[in-house]
Amino acid sequence: MNPAAAADTAAFAPPPTFAFEPELRGPAPRPLPAAVKTGRWQAGRRCGAAGLLLAGALCLLLSRLPFSQRLGDTIPLCQRLDWLAAALLALGLAAALAARFWPGRFRYVTQGCPLPARVKAVSLEPALRVNGQDAKFAFRAEIEVADPTTGLPGTHVVKSREFGASHKDSLECPLRPGQWVTAVHLPGQFPASLRLYGFLDLNPEVNFLGGPPPGTALAGLRPFLGAFGLLFLLLWLLFVYRTYPPWRLTPAMLLACLPGAAALGGGMLAFLTRLDRRHPAACGLRNRVPGGGGLKKTALASGALLFGGFVSFGGLLAVNAAGVTVPGTRHRVELLGVQSRSYAFLYRGASVEFRQPDSGRRRRVAIAFAELPRFAPAAAAAEVEVEVEVVAGRLGWPWIRRVVPAAGRDAGR
Repeated sequence: MNPAAAADTAAFAPPPTFAFEPELRGPAPRPLPAAVKTGRWQAGRRCGAAGLLLAGALCLLLSRLPFSQRLGDTIPLCQRLDWLAAALLALGLAAALAARFWPGRFRYVTQGCPLPARVKAVSLEPALRVNGQDAKFAFRAEIEVADPTTGLPGTHVVKSREFGASHKDSLECPLRPGQWVTAVHLPGQFPASLRLYGFLDLNPEVNFLGGPPPGTALAGLRPFLGAFGLLFLLLWLLFVYRTYPPWRLTPAMLLACLPGAAALGGGMLAFLTRLDRRHPAACGLRNRVPGGGGLKKTALASGALLFGGFVSFGGLLAVNAAGVTVPGTRHRVELLGVQSRSYAFLYRGASVEFRQPDSGRRRRVAIAFAELPRFAPAAAAAEVEVEVEVVAGRLGWPWIRRVVPAAGRDAGR
């Protein structure tokens, strides 16, 4: 070794107080301590597996509900929810087995080779851009470690896990230039597998990203449960508005949904406001304009109130038509047109447009896509009338049970 290299090697020496973490001491293979088995990385694997299994179970449950089976005419994917459930359950089982038996990052503890590393620089850098906006970030650290073969120190770049823009201001890396920390690599894979031990999310006590400790599986599944609940609500509302449309819309019907709109909209607005305060980078307006704060509050309040009214009115329509089996009154109306739209396997819908006899207003009502051929001759030939069956609801609101060609037999919607 030349004198310059020997001087560099001698100068690169950790302080006497530096020591590796207890789980990295001793010869390989080393046992896994309890703290590592319940760390953030392992908790994330278990939460992912639980999420897939829960999604499969919910899809299986949803496929057995009558309204989802009837929605299959509009959303073809609803007819294959049992297949989707089987696929999600299989993936969840595979993920659960991997979390149980595949070591993954645990190899850094059981087989890894620890090295003392000196931090040279730390910076926060964007890791992913979406539509011109920084969506994910990561900490980038330049460290100096000694080559395990030659013993000569060299500079390497390591990165933390990626995290969303909403956590950019809440996470702080405690590393400082000149600080000595533990780096680790897999046997025979230096420098490709070189990592900072505190960036691996294995031991909660050695975490360079900070943040709350890993929670339970239920806490990790809360966002997923919220998203699935919202999807379930939207599908149910689509079913209600297509199946129980009112014969006419009156001011009294709109006034009846105002209390529910205020309650649901107020609750949603409170939730969004709290979320905005906790994660302003994720919930704030990305395109900053003068007065953007007021615009954001106005948009949130208006959207929450409209969505609350939409849900409240759908619930009243469902209550109005629930359990009503009495025959309705037939009204012969003028057919104005038949329309259909289809977007591959995502959506397909059909509707008829007619003129109401009492008010003369044009009205469009959804029909089953399978019933579309029955209306095609009426729309193209001399038959220009259809029959609308109107039923009195529990709340006194007449609603449309079915629409059939005037000369045809009854057809369920």
